Amino acid sequence: MANNIRVLIASGDGANLEKRVKVTLPHINVLNLQYDATAGITKEMIEYIENAEILLCDPPFFVECLSLKIPHKFKWVQVTWAGIDSLRNVIHSNKLELGCCLTRTGEGFGQLMGEYVLGHIISREHHFQELLLKQKQKEWSRAEFSNIRPLTSLTIGILGLGSIGSEVARMCKEMGMTVWALSRTKKMSAPYVDYLRTYEDLKELLSNSDYICNILPDTAETHNLLSGDVLKECQMKKSVLINIGRGTIISEESLVHAISEGWLGGAVLDVFVKEPLPSNSVLWSLDGVLITPHVSGPFSTKVADAFISNFRLYEAKKPLKYVVDWEKGY
Repeated sequence: MANNIRVLIASGDGANLEKRVKVTLPHINVLNLQYDATAGITKEMIEYIENAEILLCDPPFFVECLSLKIPHKFKWVQVTWAGIDSLRNVIHSNKLELGCCLTRTGEGFGQLMGEYVLGHIISREHHFQELLLKQKQKEWSRAEFSNIRPLTSLTIGILGLGSIGSEVARMCKEMGMTVWALSRTKKMSAPYVDYLRTYEDLKELLSNSDYICNILPDTAETHNLLSGDVLKECQMKKSVLINIGRGTIISEESLVHAISEGWLGGAVLDVFVKEPLPSNSVLWSLDGVLITPHVSGPFSTKVADAFISNFRLYEAKKPLKYVVDWEKGY
């Protein structure tokens, strides 16, 4: 019966989440709705939505629930993503009341996203893309690939020092890189950061970084933070921008201009204002730009693990982790 469902799962990775949760928490009643964002919420799903106690879902599902104004009895909703932009927008624009606790998956992505960042840095410094092209051309060429910089000589500026940013900092530091980081406050603990700076010191961080990694959420404070001529500060080092946070950190026009002017030495882009990236975007064919389809933080078993960890706190009536702070925007 629908009113016996304690945990409702609605995710593109629902089958794996259901399996993991059931194995670890066999005492609770779990149902996977097999939600497909393309098809949307069906009539058959509504009864379960109206009666379940806890929801574990991709943000688009809960956005649709709120947009359709489906009544619910959720006491707690945990979304499977780190970002809650779409939820924040629909809640604020429609002045909706959630009526439940909302948490995000604030852990589980750091290792994979750190590997993504380091992988692209190593690939650039060792000229892997150019070497692959030489292989396809059956050309043996060594002299032009002798200018390899070791990681120990490189500096990375990390924008955003939450759980993911802290893990990226740890991995980069352990590989010998010098780490700068941008945070809302200098009062936080940052054990793997050599130079901690706030937003007021952004220019200093940019001018000292060989690589700039954005992991900031989309908030009023971060929107267009790098737009305009801000990246002119990078022209001495010709920094490379790696964006795994949100596309709204910089306008496409500003990014194209920064690369065309030589302020940036290139960019690795995994996130965009509009996704999928339109086929007519200049970024697809811009020299020095590598585009990936929002895959730097793929689903992993740790998404389920993060929910299970929070569920145990929920059962123990203890404060949950990663409760969304609407004033901060994440």
